[in-house]
Amino acid sequence: SFNNSDDNWTTATIVDETLNSEPVKSVKLNGGLPQYTAEDGAEEELTLVDHVSATTQNVKINGKKGETYSIGGWFKGFYDDNSISSFVSAEYSPIIPSKTNSAAQIKVTYSYTDTVTTTDEATNETTTTEQVITENFVVDFQPHNEDWQYATDTFALKGDTESVDVTILAKNIPEDCFATGISFERDFESEFI
Repeated sequence: SFNNSDDNWTTATIVDETLNSEPVKSVKLNGGLPQYTAEDGAEEELTLVDHVSATTQNVKINGKKGETYSIGGWFKGFYDDNSISSFVSAEYSPIIPSKTNSAAQIKVTYSYTDTVTTTDEATNETTTTEQVITENFVVDFQPHNEDWQYATDTFALKGDTESVDVTILAKNIPEDCFATGISFERDFESEFI
């Protein structure tokens, strides 16, 4: 089952923060902006690569198609236009991403097997195959807010799955970001409305 403690998140740094005047443990995501990189040492062909900081936890659920789950939590990330100066390289004049190119999210990823039937139009023969389908469900936060914010949403499984990956991520946010109180649970109430 889901566990919000520090030893269950991959590559996570757990820090002390304050939420609503109460001390909390939170996951720290390192801030950063896109960086220019050269492919295979070809300096004339530089590519701007997004800075993504993320941590993931695998949750065993033995979920069935149609079951509804709720995902949510608290997030704090600050995009200060003045803070980008520390990322500007003297060697290259980077394209500073617009705020619309930044993101703060909780993402749930799961895979399931589905049966696909196709019919050959020339022979009218049908073929049935199984294929693995990967689904993502995302809860977005406002990435330019220095105050704590809460977001939650529900989704229904599109197929049977044994587990999900819950990922907290920050993309192209110059300052360090923090997440706490992440919850993932079955939402029985939504299934019967």
